[in-house]
Amino acid sequence: MKNFFQTFKRNFSLLHFFLIDVSPFFLSAFIAGAITSSIFGGVAFGFGVILILEVLLTRSCQKGEAIQLSQRKEDFWNACKEFGIVDRSALNSPEKQQRLKLLASKYHFDHLSADELLQMVLEKSSEKEQKAQEEEQKAIELCKAKEQATFQKLTQYACLHGAEKPITMLNDIADSLKKSVQGERVIATKKESDGAIMAGVASGIGGVVPAMMSFSNTERVNQEIRQHNEAAKAINAMTAQIVGETHARAREYQKAAEQVSLKLIAELPPKKLFRLLTFQNTTITVSKTGSIVISTEVTADDKFTIFDHVPAFIDGSVKAEIFDGEQKIGETTMVFPAFGTIFYYLKEKRYDDGFLSISGIKKDSQKPVKLEGICLFCGQHGHKYTVKFAPGDLWAMER
Repeated sequence: MKNFFQTFKRNFSLLHFFLIDVSPFFLSAFIAGAITSSIFGGVAFGFGVILILEVLLTRSCQKGEAIQLSQRKEDFWNACKEFGIVDRSALNSPEKQQRLKLLASKYHFDHLSADELLQMVLEKSSEKEQKAQEEEQKAIELCKAKEQATFQKLTQYACLHGAEKPITMLNDIADSLKKSVQGERVIATKKESDGAIMAGVASGIGGVVPAMMSFSNTERVNQEIRQHNEAAKAINAMTAQIVGETHARAREYQKAAEQVSLKLIAELPPKKLFRLLTFQNTTITVSKTGSIVISTEVTADDKFTIFDHVPAFIDGSVKAEIFDGEQKIGETTMVFPAFGTIFYYLKEKRYDDGFLSISGIKKDSQKPVKLEGICLFCGQHGHKYTVKFAPGDLWAMER
């Protein structure tokens, strides 16, 4: 037991030494180190921020100077061009030599020699020419893309035969009409606030003056809400009318497609049917890409019948063969509208009260139908060509 107390006393003294005498020293050293590190870290961080800001400011100044220099070069080039200083022949003219020096002084390029000034003009001219060529190429590529889209649109029904062609075309028109109003949405109306309740709340909190202010503000907000709701109702009514009328038109085309499905078809020789067609008002246009656009109007014999007595029209497509003199350079397919050689339209009338009356699809066999076709990139812009029409995929259908 005596040894135990002696050991404890010795250990306790050692513990006391570390806790009381040594640990404060280490703690103080740790705190001082932390504070010193924080100070130096803050200073270093501050210097870093200043350095970054200086770099950004320097870059900004350099960018601004570069923009100013570019603008001075642009203005100098425009001025030289205005006075006909566009190449090295200007050095042979005393007048242009003096003019060049004056312009160089105006635009702060007087430290450059005449050769250096002309070199700058030539480089700017080359840059302008290259940019113009790039813009022209972009315009041509865009034009080609549009012409390819037109070609796809004009020939998308060329592979269809018989009743399938007009049925598909009429249903596509109906679908297009319905899609055109598919995204129309109703504008939501807003609910007005109760001014008396809001004023009562304000009165309970602050008294009479806040209550009067609250009532006035609520009335102003309600007035704005009423104006919004009136406008929303008018727009919603107009939107509903447009959507309803568009769907009514679509139904007429769908109805016509259903009627076509019951029509008789006669598969006669295309050459025989082609002889019954008359072409007029034909135009040939060549685009800057070399694509040749053909447009013509077609009529057919109004007394044409199938099965000896059934009134009919001619449908399908014809070929437009394009010639450069005697040489054929290309051809395109020209597809008839939904009812072939019979001109058709949707008859409708709007009355003074805004009501729209739709009477259905009407037909006029006396009026010519318009055919269009495009032969992609087969010619040269500015060149003149001729066209000859030939039978394509033709058939006859009951009116």
